[in-house]
Amino acid sequence: MISIVVCTDLNGGIGYKGKLLANIPSELEYFKTLTNNSVCVMGRKTFESILKKNGRPLEGRLTVVLSKEYEEYQKFYDGLPNVLFTDNVDRIVELATIENKYNEEVFICGGVEVYKQFIPFAKKAYVTTIMEEFNDVDKVFPVDKLESFKVLSSNSFIDESTAYGYNITEYGRK
Repeated sequence: MISIVVCTDLNGGIGYKGKLLANIPSELEYFKTLTNNSVCVMGRKTFESILKKNGRPLEGRLTVVLSKEYEEYQKFYDGLPNVLFTDNVDRIVELATIENKYNEEVFICGGVEVYKQFIPFAKKAYVTTIMEEFNDVDKVFPVDKLESFKVLSSNSFIDESTAYGYNITEYGRK
């Protein structure tokens, strides 16, 4: 099953200059717990921003990087554990429907163009909304594309270390 996972501000902003809008430890822990032992699909820029921030790919997950120049990046990043590169959306959709050693849920983790490609296939969406409007935003999640989803649950949190308030809303396909 394909699921979207995204963290936005009140206006749908998701990033600025290759970085998240805010570093919210409890929300990042939620993402880690949600996606652990799963397949995480992302574009090359999102993948490289994770490498830059963490110095390594996401642990405990298979990372599938979607790129038109996938062969070039596969060679460049050869040797990184649990990372595959492809340019084939259909292959990822197929991966989401077959049994493998990972959780049955395949998470689409960004960026904007990757979200747009996979929203039509998604059965669920996990949307964290930071209760702030950030001024410096250059990437916006296509919130309008979730019109064919309904709210399954919604919970509010406050991160103790940053004082950011946020909601986590789980959507299901109507």
